Amino acid sequence: MVAGILPVFVMTRGVIHQCEPSSRHSHAGPLFFASDALYPVPIMPAWLKVLSLVNPLSYEVDALRGLLINWPSHVGLDFAVLIGAVLVDVTTASSLVGRLAR
Repeated sequence: MVAGILPVFVMTRGVIHQCEPSSRHSHAGPLFFASDALYPVPIMPAWLKVLSLVNPLSYEVDALRGLLINWPSHVGLDFAVLIGAVLVDVTTASSLVGRLAR
């Protein structure tokens, strides 16, 4: 009986956790919208193309497509941009952690 109830409990807990509003996930929606995960860049409006070029998620989607389904991509550039984004994020977080810990 426990084996039948446990997966439902774990799944329900995960769904409830995903529905909780949180400021740390407030950037996920705009990043996803401005990436090329939903629409190809050539058919995007000009202002969205600019956002897509500076959006690290666009490069992640491009690299995944290239590696998983042999889609034409620039995997080297994609990884370079993603590593740069991680370095910027870690540097920013490291500089802010002192102020947040006080």
